[in-house]
Amino acid sequence: MIYLFFGAAFLFWVLLRVTDTRNNSKTCLVGKTALVTGGNRGLGFQTSLGLAARGCRVIIACRSNAEKDKEQIINLTNNPNIVLKKLDLTSFKSIRSFAEDLNKTEEKIDILINNSGVGTISEELTEDGYQIINQVNYLGPFLLTHLLIGLLKKPNRARIVWLSSFSVWLNQLEVNSMGAKKADLRYLALTHSYADTKAAIVVMSNAFAEKLKPFNITSNALHPGVCYTDIFQAADAVLPTLFVKLFYGLGRLYFKSPESGAQLTLKLAMSHSLKHLTGAFYWDFYSYPSPSILSDKQFEAELWKESEKWVHLRDQERI
Repeated sequence: MIYLFFGAAFLFWVLLRVTDTRNNSKTCLVGKTALVTGGNRGLGFQTSLGLAARGCRVIIACRSNAEKDKEQIINLTNNPNIVLKKLDLTSFKSIRSFAEDLNKTEEKIDILINNSGVGTISEELTEDGYQIINQVNYLGPFLLTHLLIGLLKKPNRARIVWLSSFSVWLNQLEVNSMGAKKADLRYLALTHSYADTKAAIVVMSNAFAEKLKPFNITSNALHPGVCYTDIFQAADAVLPTLFVKLFYGLGRLYFKSPESGAQLTLKLAMSHSLKHLTGAFYWDFYSYPSPSILSDKQFEAELWKESEKWVHLRDQERI
């Protein structure tokens, strides 16, 4: 039995290393502007760093004071065009204020990376009355993307990249899932809630891809790999602390680094060979199979309609 365990562990390690690929795109991003939500930590920081290293002007949108992170990116890349903006995805008011500021101060956005995400659930609701995990992972980015469409239309071609997860296979997504007002704090609910938000992201990425195709704006979702970040660090509020510590202990051995995990995001954001790709769900540079509900057009239309209501989208903001 012990040989079987170590054999499986070794094969899993080999699989992770085989898929630990790099973004080899040589595309120059001088003159381009990218917005990265949560661009000051984990995968977001490495994404911001990778874009800045290629000459891109990077707007880092986050809720915390990230001056040190900004200075670190500038020092590592010699690229001074790094901008910090305050954005709290748990607040529709903050999202609207942030978008209003960008629409007044920015000429265009070439790349929008919806990177921010949380991995835990709580009894606490946002000021808008939604579960935090639902609003940060899905409702907030849904609203933000709508409010920035004008800036995304300005370049000849723009790209939207959404961070999802292979956990979509565990989803129990229903049309009203993202609008739920009460959190289920049972252990398994954490898995399903996270998976539901990541599945909803793919559904909406596909919808944006279709609706924005006439404007040369692409939209793709991706699974970055199993990465060693702090997204689940607060999970001991729902899961046993020992389990969380074991999860992160194994993570040090098996999971991708944030730098490695950011490579596919960078690939989709800048690769010349993928400039026409839209409506895809990628995993380690390959189109990723997904549950049938994620490509169900009727479900997509129903979720879109309800999402417009949940985020209080105005008539002039609809696509």
